[in-house]
Amino acid sequence: MPFKSEAQRRLFHAKAARGEISKETVHEWEHATKSKKTLPMHVKKSYDQGVQAALALFSKSANVAPILTPAQRAATALIQGGTSMAMNLAMAPEGDKMRQGLIGGVSDAAGGYIGGFKGMGASMAGNMALQGLTAPKQYRGQQQDPRWAGYDQKMADHADDRLRERIKVELHPDALAQLRSQAIKLELPPGRYYLPMHDIGGNTAAYAAFKTVGKKNKLVLATVLKRDKPPPGTSLSHLMKQPVS
Repeated sequence: MPFKSEAQRRLFHAKAARGEISKETVHEWEHATKSKKTLPMHVKKSYDQGVQAALALFSKSANVAPILTPAQRAATALIQGGTSMAMNLAMAPEGDKMRQGLIGGVSDAAGGYIGGFKGMGASMAGNMALQGLTAPKQYRGQQQDPRWAGYDQKMADHADDRLRERIKVELHPDALAQLRSQAIKLELPPGRYYLPMHDIGGNTAAYAAFKTVGKKNKLVLATVLKRDKPPPGTSLSHLMKQPVS
């Protein structure tokens, strides 16, 4: 058995001097070692040897070369982006096909160009970011809150517009302005609140939905809902008055 390193050779001689092994054993190892002058000081760890052996399969110099050239990565990005866009266009709901197609195409093309696990992460992160940045108003806010499930989605920018959209009965023209002026004066804990709104005949025609915002829990009018059912939260009937002429 030949020595594999100078450190091993010195160890054997030290053990022979201490009587731990025989001098004959050391002599046999010395005789089996042909190139004593070229022995490395230490043997590389088995892990390093395994890495070098694996790398040698791909490169004689044991250096990792890029798996794909920039042109090949660009082609991969084009294929992945185009495939994702086609799938999203086919599966997305009507009215949202183009947005979903572009999001899928752009995010997957970026991931395909980067490649590997980093590319997968970039694709997912890009998809989520684009979904949030490009989501139309009707897909934000209330839709993400399960407590508002079943209510009409927000299609206008102000409660006054939603009152005209949803309520087809005659209410006081300054109804919402009166509600806002009353809400400013209230100090309530954080949460959601509502107030039934009655038509001229005294029937419930709609619900004014309120919520608290900011550090001071300012009560604001969030939306106006149809009379199908009360919205989530606490009724303000005992704190606010129905708008009157």
